[in-house]
Amino acid sequence: VYTVFASGEMTVDASFVPGANLPDLPRFGLQMELPATFDHMQWLGRGAHETYSDRKYGAIIGVYQQSVKNDFYHYVYPQESSNKTDVSWLMLQNDTDNGLIISSDQLLSMSAWPYSQEAIDLATHVPELPAPDRVT
Repeated sequence: VYTVFASGEMTVDASFVPGANLPDLPRFGLQMELPATFDHMQWLGRGAHETYSDRKYGAIIGVYQQSVKNDFYHYVYPQESSNKTDVSWLMLQNDTDNGLIISSDQLLSMSAWPYSQEAIDLATHVPELPAPDRVT
């Protein structure tokens, strides 16, 4: 349920009830795309490197910032990277300081990539990834 307020704020309530025949789900979440100009990322959570639920305790909770393009790690086999755990808020901005802030009452895992999910899934080698053309 998306609720948009006149102030420009928006709340999102999301839930999921799995069916009986679904495989194990690696994650449940929401995804959006922004123009590639929204390359400045700042967050309150674990950092400054990527963290995942099974390897997050070596990262200290703090406020960090990074370029989306520079934060994406190119593994030998293209895959998602740059996840941030225990995130209270994440901000994406362009060079004119326009952007958005995503926050939650619950700690989140979040990431921002310079590619689409589809481009990452289709590539079998790093050179097959397209030129960064968005922020996902």
